[in-house]
Amino acid sequence: MSLTVLTNASSGATRNSGTNGDLCALLDWALPQEGWAIEYTATNARVYRPASGNRLRLHVRHDSAVSGAAQRALVRGCESASSATSITDPFPLVAQQADANANWLVSTTASTVDRPFRIYVSPTFLIYCSQVSSTNDEWFMGMFGDPAPAYGADPYGTMIAVRGVASNVIAATNTGIATPGNATMVMASAIPQTYWCRDITGATKSTVGQLFISTGAAQAYMGGLINAPSARAGYLNKIYREKVAASCFGSTTTAATSLGLLKRGWIPQLWNPLHQGRGAVNDVDTFTDTAYDPTAAFRMLSPAGAVTSGACCIIEETDTWSPP
Repeated sequence: MSLTVLTNASSGATRNSGTNGDLCALLDWALPQEGWAIEYTATNARVYRPASGNRLRLHVRHDSAVSGAAQRALVRGCESASSATSITDPFPLVAQQADANANWLVSTTASTVDRPFRIYVSPTFLIYCSQVSSTNDEWFMGMFGDPAPAYGADPYGTMIAVRGVASNVIAATNTGIATPGNATMVMASAIPQTYWCRDITGATKSTVGQLFISTGAAQAYMGGLINAPSARAGYLNKIYREKVAASCFGSTTTAATSLGLLKRGWIPQLWNPLHQGRGAVNDVDTFTDTAYDPTAAFRMLSPAGAVTSGACCIIEETDTWSPP
């Protein structure tokens, strides 16, 4: 499986800003580089289809008339579509997340300011990271596609992560993949914002899930392991980490059924730091791990500045990742 890593400095990159349509233009440039199809196009609206895997669709509408603000874009997965604005069997369902809540945050301001981004795209999976604010350099992360399945063939094992809140800032209420205060990438079990196309049997549509990571007392986000040392501050000064699984409740609510799975699949490229914050490791710093793979490269994403004990995550930026 191939992987393409894209940033503002990549050739042909378009603007990543809180301006209607900008996220659509950015994804139009990024996704075809790994073979994704732009299946339907309309003003400020798209339907994208991955190159391989389950090939379920990603619906994006970067339009303030739909999302509620130009700073954010409506995003849903869907099983099929007949146009850029007409989709069938969406996940999450509108009843689970209204259009204003089922969003990815591009910027905290409705302007043409080009925010730093990092896009990780393979033929089956997309991770979109936007440094939405220059105040604390907070990162937002959205994801869509097929995690590496834990139970063999999983034709409905396509997931999406959305914010689940109608706001234009990174704040404590932004549970899902966002931030508590000045931290990033929240994984709050109380209000999970991850949705699968269907449960493992295919019987129930738009089942709820969450990211599954090691926890400590009151932990609700990646890189916030309570009572653990910060990165490079513990034994052997290493950055310890674990691969991230995605769970599925087997239900359209957080009431788990007998078909609930703690680890339905594994999120490609994503690692959870087994630390309480990044410590002396700077935002977007890279590191290697020769014992793991001498060709692998990793990058830490976290708020910059004085925020050293909040959440953080690690992205494997080389095509060296594999499920456990």
